[in-house]
Amino acid sequence: HSNSGEQLLSFAALAEELDPEKLPFAATSFEFPKSDYFEGNARMIFAFGVALARVAVSRITGQVRVLDLSQHTAAGPILDLAAYLGQIEGGGLQGVGFTLTEHAAMQDGRYVTANLDTYMMPSIADAPESVATYALEDLDPGDPFGPRGAG
Repeated sequence: HSNSGEQLLSFAALAEELDPEKLPFAATSFEFPKSDYFEGNARMIFAFGVALARVAVSRITGQVRVLDLSQHTAAGPILDLAAYLGQIEGGGLQGVGFTLTEHAAMQDGRYVTANLDTYMMPSIADAPESVATYALEDLDPGDPFGPRGAG
């Protein structure tokens, strides 16, 4: 989109012009620490979500800034709206910090960073200009778990 909001090129048109062999690739993963305990383990009842970010990248410095963040979750009916928004929006901003400013080293699924003086934490100035949160509150028919934790 241009600064006036006019769409200059659709994603479909852009994708048609790209050579798949020349596209950059990035991946990340997180492995939970191993556990012998599965009874009552909350991580077995997952909520699902996706976050979309519109970013600006300086062609001179390479600095990345998140302009807009849109978060969508499927965690079932919301029981406490303020708590839900706090968890989703706070988690999204925490993710921006993890991605752009923080470096918290992990080994065997545990943090090895001892305290907060070894990496840069984001401030309010690093927050996106707008944050939107959307909830899919429908549950699949026969869902045995009901609402999930969203934090």
